[in-house]
Amino acid sequence: MIDNVYNETPLTDGFDKFIEDSNKTETERCTYDNIDYIVPAGFSPATYSFRSAELILDGNNLMDKETNFKACLPDTRFAISFFLFVTQVENEGCCDDEAVQAWLYKKGKRKALAIRKEIPNEDGIYFDFSELGDSLSPGEYFLLLNNLEASESDCNFEAMGTNLRFSFSILPDGRHLAHPDIRNIRLHRDRTPLAGTSGRISLSFSLSRAMRKYDEFTACCYDESFFLMDRIFISQSPEMPQSRKVCTSLNSPFIWMPGQYTCLLSHNGEPFHKISFSLENERISVKMSESIKKHSSEYILLRYMESDRRNSFYWSELRRTPGFGSIKRKAMEYFQDNALNLMRKDCDLGPIRRNMNFLFIGKETEGTKNAIKDFAFILCETRNFNYVDAEELTEQKNLADPYAAVNGLFEGLTEGVVCISNLYALLNANENRFFQKLEKKLKTERKLTLFFLGTDAEINQVFETNPTLKGLFPEKNSVGLCSYTVSDIAHALQNTLKKQQFSFSEEAELRLTKLLAGMDAKGKLKNWGAEQVEQFFTGSILPCFWQRILDMECQEETSMKQELSKIKAEDIHDGFTDGKDTSFEQEMSGLNAMTGLHEVKQLLNATFNQLQFDDLRSRMGLAVRKKGIHHMIFTGNPGTGKTTVARMIGKIFHAMGLLSKGDVIVTERSRMVGQFLGETERNMQEILRKAQGNVLFIDEAYTLTADKDNRKDFGYRAVECLLTVLSRNSPDMIVVLAGYEKEMNQMLATNPGLRGRFPHTLRFEDYSADELMEIALQLFRKEEYILTGEASRQLYETISEAVADKTESFSNARWIEQYVYSGILPAMAERVLNRGGAIDKESCRTVEKEDVETAFLKFKPRQIETAVIPRIGFRA
Repeated sequence: MIDNVYNETPLTDGFDKFIEDSNKTETERCTYDNIDYIVPAGFSPATYSFRSAELILDGNNLMDKETNFKACLPDTRFAISFFLFVTQVENEGCCDDEAVQAWLYKKGKRKALAIRKEIPNEDGIYFDFSELGDSLSPGEYFLLLNNLEASESDCNFEAMGTNLRFSFSILPDGRHLAHPDIRNIRLHRDRTPLAGTSGRISLSFSLSRAMRKYDEFTACCYDESFFLMDRIFISQSPEMPQSRKVCTSLNSPFIWMPGQYTCLLSHNGEPFHKISFSLENERISVKMSESIKKHSSEYILLRYMESDRRNSFYWSELRRTPGFGSIKRKAMEYFQDNALNLMRKDCDLGPIRRNMNFLFIGKETEGTKNAIKDFAFILCETRNFNYVDAEELTEQKNLADPYAAVNGLFEGLTEGVVCISNLYALLNANENRFFQKLEKKLKTERKLTLFFLGTDAEINQVFETNPTLKGLFPEKNSVGLCSYTVSDIAHALQNTLKKQQFSFSEEAELRLTKLLAGMDAKGKLKNWGAEQVEQFFTGSILPCFWQRILDMECQEETSMKQELSKIKAEDIHDGFTDGKDTSFEQEMSGLNAMTGLHEVKQLLNATFNQLQFDDLRSRMGLAVRKKGIHHMIFTGNPGTGKTTVARMIGKIFHAMGLLSKGDVIVTERSRMVGQFLGETERNMQEILRKAQGNVLFIDEAYTLTADKDNRKDFGYRAVECLLTVLSRNSPDMIVVLAGYEKEMNQMLATNPGLRGRFPHTLRFEDYSADELMEIALQLFRKEEYILTGEASRQLYETISEAVADKTESFSNARWIEQYVYSGILPAMAERVLNRGGAIDKESCRTVEKEDVETAFLKFKPRQIETAVIPRIGFRA
């Protein structure tokens, strides 16, 4: 039954007549595989040359090596496209009206199936063979090009007389074949450790029947994020004669990282078997071997996404991107829905309408935007994609119409995909009409699709202020954007190297794998994406590479070229940090090095331990409470470290994963409160926009409500604007209010709901004399100064006196810093320069007792009358 599929369909007599009448073309005979073919008489030399060509059969390019120069014809052939397109054609002779001929043959038949003649134009040459679609049968074919020569870089063509020959095969459609069973699967790697390098993994298996002439098996191997490691084609050949035993290898240019992999097999374009295996440093083992069910996600992936070129271009772009497994799975679901609608169409049923609005929850990066764009092009046949940055959209560029850009977005928008990012820019009352218009537009324009890209906090805030908008997004259309895994980082780094014409040596691959595993164990890779990978290459690997090259002795040109393109193990070291996405321990080290602050350190360690414990429970499948809020009140006198700690807290909470950015936005009353109606709201909107994902540190926050007798003071309006953020769960922002303890308590009493929004109150006690002495010694060590014994005792005595006599305005660490830098060191400089005699290194680094005494006369605390805080702002 199967053999009948291979029987050739007889060609009509019209083809022979077409050839005979084809302008009486001059022909000659040429022997190929012991058969004499009638071929066109060649031009010597050829009139034209070309650099690239495509032979498209049913959407597949047979000249693309990924097709293995083979294609399967579908059962329904009435609309098959079959054409040759030659581009970059150049005239090599003096004639401009000479034609180029294309002759199509089936091996074994002396006469051509079809002949086409075309004169090249500025676009190239187009030969259409689509009318042959119903007559093509499985077998081996070749194409002859006459009066044309290929560039040296094109190795697809061979000479046949004075013509160019391209050979290809048409296979029977796998959907109508009985697939063999797969047995005795073996995976092997001839190296130790097994993981950590690119290269070959040997794959062998047995078929339940012998391989035939027109059998072709394709194996696609993916990692856990559906990143394609390798694709191989398996067919009968002299090296693999008719046999049941199949021995091949997966030869990936990408590092085989420890983890889970899936190898999907298709037979003549029809998916039929799945092999899952795990790869560790010590072992490689098959975890699962089973048949692929029709219309399963694996079937859809191979049948429609990988094989059908009409659908697979943007999938290929997405699939080549490391990470983003969640987006790739949604693309597979989309193709599954399409397959279901094709089945309904065959049964004369209408398509099932799907809601294509998506929420992408995560940070906005260039990699994220590119992945979403590829996904949008998969969904949208018109390829109409609009990326809208709400922050730019809401900039008031047109004073006559501040919302011209917002309103203009909807003009003429009837179909395609709109992706809106930086949603926080739309979270004020003035922008509510934007969401109203957007919702109305989506209900009236059924071909319009909406994407939201933002953090979980941003999207929740949008839905809180616009509840009906939430109904436009099905729960299953929420896509979480996770950080890169270790495998994703390794593969992204290899992609980066490839763009710069670099590659890793095997030793470098092993060193990189070990380094990334260690960094991951310490939590240093928690928030990594494409940007951090690029920084790792340019900030760590590349400088070491250049230094190694500069230190090399002169070599021969051939060996130097290899050195200039190869990253070696010594170019990779573990000292890299991007300055932001570092571990909790590393960020805490700076805080732990500070003198005092025991209460602050205790709170942060307790918070981190709770998060670690929650993560442990989550991995065990136990319930985990929400992350909650961490707004803080800092009370204390000047110079006790409030601003410094706030800056550290931003980085620490970012390392914990509680803040998406981790910077600190410092502000105070004059930047928040306006003088006119509405100005305060606009100021606060801008401040809150900048603070999204960061720490908002409001210094001397009590001044916002200092005028207790005037509730119309605009400072109270600033507090009300703050409450909208403080009331949200997981707002991706930490608000810190700082000031004197008494005044801060008075401020919190002005609004009944204010104190409850701040779960943490940290008291920054004044530094003791011992602590200030320790800070001073740290400053001296940092600047490479040493104190004599008398100078050290004198310094401690002056500090003790200052602490005993301090006033309310005493600025603690700020005072000691001024005492050292603006008092002691200038006094020392004056003494050394005015003393006369030789000045050596020792005299330039030794602080004497008299330097301390001279400085203390200037920096001894005095009683300073506390200034009354004036009333600020508009008074009604």
